[in-house]
Amino acid sequence: MSDVQRRRDTPRRWHLPSLLMPASLVHVAVLVVLWLLLWDRFTIGNLLSGIVVAVVLVIGFPIPRQRQKRLTLRPVPTVRFVAHVVRKVVESNVWLTREVVSRRSRIRTGIVATPLDGCSPELLTFVANVIALTPGSMVVEASASPPVLYVHVLDLRSIEEVRDDVHRLERLAVHAFGSVDAIAAVDRVQAERRRRRIEEDDTP
Repeated sequence: MSDVQRRRDTPRRWHLPSLLMPASLVHVAVLVVLWLLLWDRFTIGNLLSGIVVAVVLVIGFPIPRQRQKRLTLRPVPTVRFVAHVVRKVVESNVWLTREVVSRRSRIRTGIVATPLDGCSPELLTFVANVIALTPGSMVVEASASPPVLYVHVLDLRSIEEVRDDVHRLERLAVHAFGSVDAIAAVDRVQAERRRRRIEEDDTP
């Protein structure tokens, strides 16, 4: 399978009962809060549209019922996670605005297969939903075993850059909401990846 994937016309299954699961309701609430932060103002319209978007995302990427676990939330890492998401959304909006007003389009689309480092199925679903909130990117397919996200982007300058963005989002999400074991696994894998890159850069 190549790094840049063509979107496969695979029908998606919609699981309405999964929306009633406690973890799904928490994901809806977090996504609605992120949506309101992105609009930078509270209105009934923004609230209702945020609920609709969150519900569609959670139904489209349901949490496996058999693997629900108690949610962990760490305040400081959560603030870092939210700040990162808001910054990425602002950057994406600025880029899209420039593309709209520019006479020469620099849009280069592609789908990048991004293996994740230690996400549980719940966090994989959550990361996929958050990526969908960022203008210019969308998860078109997700695999839980092994954990892989297929991310469609409008600004494909580098495959590794797309993967780095997803891995950073994953690390922040795991530190905010994941278990201690998941944090250790993600930090270990990502540290090993950075070490290999440094060795490759130093190789003549």
